[in-house]
Amino acid sequence: MTIYYIREGFRGIRRHLLMFFGSVAVIAACLTLTGSFALLAENLNYNVDQLIDENEFVAYLEDGMAADEAEALGADIEAVDNVREAVYISSEQAMETYKTRLEESGRLFADLPEDLLPARYTVYVEDIDQLETTVAQVEAIDGVNHVSVSLTVAEGFSSTRRVILAVAGFLLAALLAVSLLIIFYTIRMTMQRRMEEISVMKIVGATNGFVRGPFVVEGIVMGLASGALSCVLERAFYEVFQQIVESYQFSDLFYVIPFRQVRAVVFTVFLCGGLFIGIFGSVTAIRKLLKV
Repeated sequence: MTIYYIREGFRGIRRHLLMFFGSVAVIAACLTLTGSFALLAENLNYNVDQLIDENEFVAYLEDGMAADEAEALGADIEAVDNVREAVYISSEQAMETYKTRLEESGRLFADLPEDLLPARYTVYVEDIDQLETTVAQVEAIDGVNHVSVSLTVAEGFSSTRRVILAVAGFLLAALLAVSLLIIFYTIRMTMQRRMEEISVMKIVGATNGFVRGPFVVEGIVMGLASGALSCVLERAFYEVFQQIVESYQFSDLFYVIPFRQVRAVVFTVFLCGGLFIGIFGSVTAIRKLLKV
């Protein structure tokens, strides 16, 4: 029976090749459009996360603290919840950096003592939303004189990420709903054009399952073909997008995730999504047509 379904399914595809290709094109277009927007949202979120990861605050140590005591303080800072890393900067390193930034006027600072600037730690956090709490905990550690941080910038990054995720989630859900609606009616129109064929099969006594079988096979082939075409289109569009960003020298401002890093996920989602759409769309669309 399975062999019969497969044979009849492919026979139906050959007899209605134009409708089959039309359905594949519509499904692939919807999948590619939805996938492209999802990848764009992922890239935006990644770049915001990178900015957040680079956000830091500085914990200045008390004057006169011995070098070994100052270095040992790093363990206490890193023990604070939400602290990812604490990088120690000695007084000498801080002065050297300061002189480098003012290289043209370096001769003015040549005679300044190397330990003029206090030792400090550059502290990186895991979750920027907890930055204010983390700053208070680090500032309370014995040996930390004061902390320098820009909470306004941190809150701006956090708010930006929340807005991007909310807008992307809403638009992606709306786009997916519209795509599924278009796909459903495309498949349904394809099935309705074969009403006469279904009616004849029902008249000669075919059961609903017997009639549905070949159409399910068609749906599987249609879904896999749509998913495969979407993979090809998505890769081409993504590479064009990456080339545009690089050609206009936007890469310093906006990092595009290499396609090889998302290729496995994209291909899996497209193939599985196309397969699901093909089967579900065919079964749902033919359900009413079987009541003849």
